[in-house]
Amino acid sequence: MVAHASSFLQKYTDITRDRVEETLSAVFSVLDRKDEDAGRRIREFVDLPDPQSIIPAISACSKHLRREYTGRVKSVEFLFEGAIARQIRQHPDVIPELLEYIVSNPIDSGIVRYWWQAMSAAIKAGSEEVKQYFEHPHEISTDDDFILWAYVQLMFLRDGPGASKKIKQWARQVLEELAQDAPTYLDAQNMVERLRSGGGGNSPTRKNLGVTSI
Repeated sequence: MVAHASSFLQKYTDITRDRVEETLSAVFSVLDRKDEDAGRRIREFVDLPDPQSIIPAISACSKHLRREYTGRVKSVEFLFEGAIARQIRQHPDVIPELLEYIVSNPIDSGIVRYWWQAMSAAIKAGSEEVKQYFEHPHEISTDDDFILWAYVQLMFLRDGPGASKKIKQWARQVLEELAQDAPTYLDAQNMVERLRSGGGGNSPTRKNLGVTSI
């Protein structure tokens, strides 16, 4: 499977804007959702042509996740941490539009988890503009899962690998301010423990996001 995935992905390093969703759906359909090697190659080599391609990419990811998958789906996860995170870092002005799409459309709830991973990856890569969205997640959406995963990624930025001391200190300060929101903060701590112990990190129920506030 690894050899097949490697040769297959070589055809998709350049994706045209008019075929983003179609191309990504084809990629996802042939890769094992647990294929770590293929996922990492997606993160490194697959790119989107422009920020306008992010929404069709998210749509393709959502449709893939709806196939009753639970747990981590490597191809989707690493697309967010790679191509989507790079577009976010390079074009932070599109973030409000993307958030509007995420919180106002019936997408798979797993997208929220990967969205915050993309935002975290953008911060690690040097984006300062992204930080404001972690600082005020309640002002973007009242959805519990949306806020929870923001907290979870802040905790990984504070304690996990790949972040500079400056980023870790920023995440620590933000979490100290958010800690007064006890239920969500404690839920996030519990989720981080589950993820670190290999618990998968699924929300209690898989659902489609509905319309919330932004």
